[in-house]
Amino acid sequence: MATWLCENATTRVRGKRVVELGAGPGLPGIVAAKLGAREVVLTDLASELELLRANAALNGLEVRDDDDDDDGDGDGDGARKE
Repeated sequence: MATWLCENATTRVRGKRVVELGAGPGLPGIVAAKLGAREVVLTDLASELELLRANAALNGLEVRDDDDDDDGDGDGDGARKE
């Protein structure tokens, strides 16, 4: 996926809003941010966010939690580049 993003950055990434669902370590989303996406939202289960947050921060992304998980089901958090 990261390779495809690099090959198609001009038409598919630059200036666009990118959402990665179930991001795990977040490589495609981080690559999209580095390629000029206007905004990147990375999501995963709350129990899996520690690595995602660390990777985003290590790659110079602003990490912001949008914690609207009122029902406690583990979604609603992420890392974001704006």
